[in-house]
Amino acid sequence: MLAMLALIVVLLFPMILGLTFLAASRWARRMPGGLDLLTRYEGLLFFAALCIPFGVVAADLVQRDGLAMAGVAWPSVASLPVPASVGISLLMGMPTGVALYYIELLWAVSMANGAANRAMPKVGATSADLPHSTDFLRNKRNKMMRETPRGDGPRRNQSLESFGRYMGLSAILCAMEELIWRGFVVSVLSSWGLSPALALAASAAMFAAHHLSFGVRTAAMKAFCGLVWGCMFVFTGSLLASFISHLTFQYFVWQRLERRRRRHRVAIEGDERGQRMELAA
Repeated sequence: MLAMLALIVVLLFPMILGLTFLAASRWARRMPGGLDLLTRYEGLLFFAALCIPFGVVAADLVQRDGLAMAGVAWPSVASLPVPASVGISLLMGMPTGVALYYIELLWAVSMANGAANRAMPKVGATSADLPHSTDFLRNKRNKMMRETPRGDGPRRNQSLESFGRYMGLSAILCAMEELIWRGFVVSVLSSWGLSPALALAASAAMFAAHHLSFGVRTAAMKAFCGLVWGCMFVFTGSLLASFISHLTFQYFVWQRLERRRRRHRVAIEGDERGQRMELAA
């Protein structure tokens, strides 16, 4: 009975998450500086919402002694000893996380190119007249690297502090998501008689559902990621490989966000420098 309740809560999580952020955004609009505060702590808000399905899932797994079945155990690959299975999980996890990140990035670039081509004027224009997204991103990156100040101690410390906060929270969230959408969903559906393929497909669909706020294309990519991570869980019998892959993915997301933050800071500094020059003139 508790397993059924936990599955229902997992299915309802996209609605729970949406209502949580809707209430928070309404509160933020009424408070001075509330939107900046919401942007700064949206990760913690997601964590608070995720605690709802995680709590029910954890209670069910503890009640029926199903943690090991849900992957909270050392990996076991082809009857190899635990150290070898752990090594294989690490070798699977990190490269897969990198690959999934760049697949999603290329997917986003191709979608952006397609949208630009569809919006392109028809009169005498071709796709060659538009800058390719990969070239544009590369040029922007090179420009940012030239303009970003080097050897700035306080800013470097801020970057490290941001990295520590982001990756610390990401590690917690990745562990929770892996336990819910891989460990619990796949194991409970399999115990109810679904084939591994159907259980993995259902798990991937549920994982994609709570990313729908980012758009249908992003949700489709998350379904693919969920399917890959689910296969890793089934293959190793543990959440270790999928967790490492998920966390590696998040590390590259942090790098992208940090580059964006630096570009924004450089742009602000450029505007301020231009204003000072105008005042001096």
